[in-house]
Amino acid sequence: MNTGPIVHSIELPGRVKLPYVEQGDPSGVSVLLLHAIADSWRSFELVLSHLPESVHAFAPTQRGHGDAGRPEMGYHPRDFAADLAAFMDALHLYAAVVVGASSGGFVARRFAIDHPGRTLGLVFLGSPASLRDKPGVLEMWDSTFSKLADPIDPDLVREFAEGTLAQPVPPVVLETMIGENLKAPARVWRETFKGLLEDDSLGELDKIEAPTLVVWGDQDAILPRSDQESLAAAITGSQFLVYEGAGHAFYWEEPGRVAADLAAFVAEIETRNYPSKGRSTMSVESNKETFRRYIEEVWKGENLDIADEVFAERYLSHQSDGSVLERGPEDVKKFVAEYRSAFSDIENVAEDMIGEDDKVVTRWTLRANHTGDFRGIPATGNRVHITGIGIFRFSEDGKVVESWDSLDQLGMMRQLGAIPGPDEVDD
Repeated sequence: MNTGPIVHSIELPGRVKLPYVEQGDPSGVSVLLLHAIADSWRSFELVLSHLPESVHAFAPTQRGHGDAGRPEMGYHPRDFAADLAAFMDALHLYAAVVVGASSGGFVARRFAIDHPGRTLGLVFLGSPASLRDKPGVLEMWDSTFSKLADPIDPDLVREFAEGTLAQPVPPVVLETMIGENLKAPARVWRETFKGLLEDDSLGELDKIEAPTLVVWGDQDAILPRSDQESLAAAITGSQFLVYEGAGHAFYWEEPGRVAADLAAFVAEIETRNYPSKGRSTMSVESNKETFRRYIEEVWKGENLDIADEVFAERYLSHQSDGSVLERGPEDVKKFVAEYRSAFSDIENVAEDMIGEDDKVVTRWTLRANHTGDFRGIPATGNRVHITGIGIFRFSEDGKVVESWDSLDQLGMMRQLGAIPGPDEVDD
C-alpha cells in the first residue's frame, strides 16, 4: 500500500531546520522543488505522485513555513537561496535543476544568479517577473498583508488560495494547502511578502546561463502574458510554454501535465550534461590526455596558463569533508603556486589513470622538498611523499566541470613535523 512520501528533516548548520521529501533514482538528475509564499512541500504532493522514478526529486519546506523552523529574521529571497545552497551541501548535491512555483521562482533565480555552476536548469511555474509593477499586488500588500496579525483569518487564506485557481481541484488539495498556509505565523507572511517586493533580481536575469523553462496558465488572474514574456525574454535561450485554460496554481490543477513537462525538460538536461555510456573511446582517451597535460605542463613545466585549457570557467570541487566549492582556473593556479612556493624539486607522478564515460580517475604521488613556509609551517628541508586520488568529470568540450579530491593530509602534516607520527605519541 502506498502511504505517500516519507518526510525527512535536516538541520542546516547555523541556519534552520527544514522538513523535506525525497523520491526517485539517486543516480538521476537532482530536481529541487520550491514552493510559494505560505505553502510547504505539500504544494508539490500531486506533481510528485506523477513524476517518473528517473527524476531524483527533493521538495523542502522553506524556513518559516509549514513545519520548518521559524527564525526571527531572514525572509528575503537571498536568505531562502542561501538555505537552498546549504540544503544541497548537507545532502551532498553538487548541482540540480531548480523549480520555482509562483514566488518560489524568486528564490530559484536568486540561487541561479549566485550559484551558476550548481544550477543545471531552471523551471518557473507561474512565477512573476516582478511584483512591484502589479497594482493589485501592491494594493493587497498595503491593505492586508502589511498589517497581518495573528491569529490569521482562515477565510482570508481561503480567498487567497482560491484566487490562484481557474479550474477545479480536489477539495482535499485545497483544504490541505489552506491548513499549511495557516501554519505560517503572520510575521512570516509579512516578511516574506516584503522581501518579494524588495527583490531586485530582475535586472540580473541576463546573468543566468542555465537552460530555462517558463510555464504560464493563460487564465492566471495575477500574472498577465506580458509579464511572463518579459521573464522569458530576460533569460537568453529560455522556452515559454502556455497552458490554455489554466490558472496561477496550475501545478495543483494539472499536476500530471506539469510532471510530464518537467520530466521531459530534465531528460534534455541529462542528455546535455551526462553523455550516454556509449561515449567513444576516443573522447575518453582525449580526456585522459588532457589531464596528463595538466600534470606534465602545470605541475612539472610550471606553465600555469594550461589550467585555462583544462578546467572550465566554473567547476564544482568536492572536498574531503563533504563540502562543495565553486572554483575556476584561477583557483587552480593559486593552489599550484602555493605548493611551488613552499616546495622544490617537485615530482608529480600519475601512478594510475582510468577513464570511463565522462570521468577520469587518477591515483597520484607527489614528492618534493619542503624549502619554504607552507600554511604557517616553516621550511623543514624534509623530502615529503604525498599520495592522493582524484576523480574528474569532463564536459563535451573536454574541460573539467567537476572534481572529487582526496589526499593524505595527515601523512603530509606528520612529514612536515606539524603533528607527531604514530611512533612519537606517548603511551
